[in-house]
Amino acid sequence: MIKTFNINLAGQIFNINEDAYEQLSAYFNSLRAFYANESDKDEIIRDIEARFAELFLAKGKNYIVTKEDATTVINLMGNPQEFDEENSQNNSNNTSNNNST
Repeated sequence: MIKTFNINLAGQIFNINEDAYEQLSAYFNSLRAFYANESDKDEIIRDIEARFAELFLAKGKNYIVTKEDATTVINLMGNPQEFDEENSQNNSNNTSNNNST
């Protein structure tokens, strides 16, 4: 038997399996940590939550979110650790471009 929860994500109610809930909770906690020093962190998190809600709603209104669904959406959106790598790569590319001009 799998436990399910009702959660509110961007103003939408979702029925979600316990393992998917734990995965999404960890993901959003890592986002909060990543954006902790940003002045508009709450807005950024709300926007990301809204995108997750859109993607889950696309599956149907009475749909139960599974761990596989959560993994798919997280992979689509990307992990905060990847954001940091992208920023480093973009900054080094910008520095290279500025040095070559």
